[in-house]
Amino acid sequence: MSKNLLAISIFVLSLALLYNGYQLGKEHVGEKIPEQNEIPGKGLMTMEETAKYLSLNEQQFVDLINVQQKEREPLESFDTYRFIPFIEIKEEKLFNRVQLDEWIKHNSMIWEKWNE
Repeated sequence: MSKNLLAISIFVLSLALLYNGYQLGKEHVGEKIPEQNEIPGKGLMTMEETAKYLSLNEQQFVDLINVQQKEREPLESFDTYRFIPFIEIKEEKLFNRVQLDEWIKHNSMIWEKWNE
């Protein structure tokens, strides 16, 4: 009887493993592969992507960057997140999502209007 019980247990366990493997494989069928713009960990964003991330239209964002550039030019030093941080590569401004979040956090604690 114990020989039969062991064989039955192995058979039931095998069926359970096969069924679970089938269920796990079935979950990913038809799943959409994210595009580059949808990848949450993407390092740098363009002006257009950053404007969308900040819930602004592109012209509002360009205007904000231009106002900040004018304010930043005469300064020799300033708080790290007083202005939107970016890097410029071949005359294209690129923005880091983590630094944007820090800029938002910093500026949400002060009462300053950018559109005066």
